[in-house]
Amino acid sequence: MPAVTNFRVSFDFCYGGSFNIGVSSLLVWALGASPSKDTLWSTTNNHTAIPGCSWTPDHEAVASELHVVLALMSNGPVGISDAIGMSNASLLKRIITKDGTLLKPSKPITAIDSMFKSAAKPEGQIYATYSTIGDATVWYFVSFQMQKSYTFDRSDFYPTMKSKSVVYRTFTDKPCIDGADAFKSGCVTMGSTSGPPGFGVRKSNLANTTAGTDLAPDITSVWTPCGGGWVYLGELSKYVSVSPIRFTSITCTTQGILVTAVGVPHENLTLTALRPNAGSYQVSAKEVVVPPAGQVVVRFQ
Repeated sequence: MPAVTNFRVSFDFCYGGSFNIGVSSLLVWALGASPSKDTLWSTTNNHTAIPGCSWTPDHEAVASELHVVLALMSNGPVGISDAIGMSNASLLKRIITKDGTLLKPSKPITAIDSMFKSAAKPEGQIYATYSTIGDATVWYFVSFQMQKSYTFDRSDFYPTMKSKSVVYRTFTDKPCIDGADAFKSGCVTMGSTSGPPGFGVRKSNLANTTAGTDLAPDITSVWTPCGGGWVYLGELSKYVSVSPIRFTSITCTTQGILVTAVGVPHENLTLTALRPNAGSYQVSAKEVVVPPAGQVVVRFQ
């Protein structure tokens, strides 16, 4: 039925647990459609009582980021059901362009393969998706309720990870400042994929779980070098930093990276790449304004 574009794969937000979409989304993705998550709150909405719905930990503010990120990365519609004046605008701006277009990844987010192992699987929840545009591929991992840290297996990367070296960062890492050393400044961390990947996700904050603290997500992005050893990090103020909705082409050469970005006329963008520099990387950040035509070409060299 071509008219069916998405299926809801979660429980009602009202009853709690609507973040459990990692396994159910696999079927919908296999059928060529996009899963979707139930509507959500971006704040506690002043702890408003909802008739027929008991208060659950994932209605606390600490879980709001998890609901927003998963709704975006489901690739289905995102329903914000906050009361008027109760939305967290700063949080919601991380998933959209200036006109409200969702900055989605290339596939719906689903549980990583290791979640289905009979042994040595993650003690918690790890979902993954990716973006591929031209010469660039970025993997995104959303982890929560992690009882202990977890080191990735190569099978956890889809599409297959081919590079022997990667850089990665969580959304809350230190900012990437133009001209800074990317490693010393804490902008990114170097990882190796020789043998089993030597990096992964950390243990969740499990203090005071009655307030939903273990539902605070870590959003980890993983990039690989392209032509000339450059790395294109994209728009780091967004959860999906390299979205096919934002970027129509990314071309890597031995001299640098050429990017075509689209957006709303006069929209301000901060785009970031890493320039190889004596065994490390130097941050290259550019502030650009989308022209009236709605498209801008940016060169890193």
